[in-house]
Amino acid sequence: MLLSLQEARPAVQFLFALRFVAGSVLGVAALPGPQDLGTLGYLTSLLGWVAAIVFVYVLNGVCDIDNDSVNGVGRPLSRGALSRPDAIRAAIGFALVAMLSAVHRGPWMILAVVVILALGCAYSLPPFRFCATPFGSIAVVVLGGFVTYIAGMLAVGGRPTPQLLALALAMSCWSGFVGAITKDFSDIDGDRAAGRGVLAVRIGERRLRATVASVAVAIGVLFCLAAQAIPLLSGAAAVVLGGGLLVAYSVLTTRHSDRRDTTRLPYRIHLGVQYLTHLTVLTAPA
Repeated sequence: MLLSLQEARPAVQFLFALRFVAGSVLGVAALPGPQDLGTLGYLTSLLGWVAAIVFVYVLNGVCDIDNDSVNGVGRPLSRGALSRPDAIRAAIGFALVAMLSAVHRGPWMILAVVVILALGCAYSLPPFRFCATPFGSIAVVVLGGFVTYIAGMLAVGGRPTPQLLALALAMSCWSGFVGAITKDFSDIDGDRAAGRGVLAVRIGERRLRATVASVAVAIGVLFCLAAQAIPLLSGAAAVVLGGGLLVAYSVLTTRHSDRRDTTRLPYRIHLGVQYLTHLTVLTAPA
């Protein structure tokens, strides 16, 4: 089980937990008066959602063993520390936990869990296998992020507020159009060998890096403009704009032929921006 969690990249799971909590905090703000949400029930929903995300990542690890081996990713499956049958059993277990955790929150929460599990299957499994197509991959990342905020809102019986929708849209786009692309910069050789039509292979690395740099800054600028009408998000928007500038610099000054820790820098900056943005929102005065 521990190896299965390592396969699922715990840092990313923590990010999804932050998104879920942010969706809860901003969603419950629309409810009148103090709310008795039930700590145990809420934690069950949160842990169930994390279990759903673990399912998605473990399933992807099962399907991408060969590609990960070429790229030297070092996940437990690709280095032989976890067998494929054990990983499949673990993935099924996480999916069951996710579904069971949603039952007590009603049909909308069940639907949200079904959607995230279905997105995970479509991302890695044929006939869809969206991870092998550039726009399919981006779409799954954007939708998966957005649904996570909505699930957090549903877990507290909240309502979609302007703050919630603006944050969910901005950070889901940040994940899809910045994170999902920069993640692949270190894996170009393996993607090319596996015949995956990722954007870096299709349109060329240099052109894609210039595009990502522009998009990262544009998302920050647009978020800052939206925050003019939503003061609660002004700090978060400033973080995204600053992060966009850092991502732009890093993608324009690295190449996939650099050492893996260097070529992963843009993705790590993207991830750090997400952490800081959500912590800024969660600690902002109401």
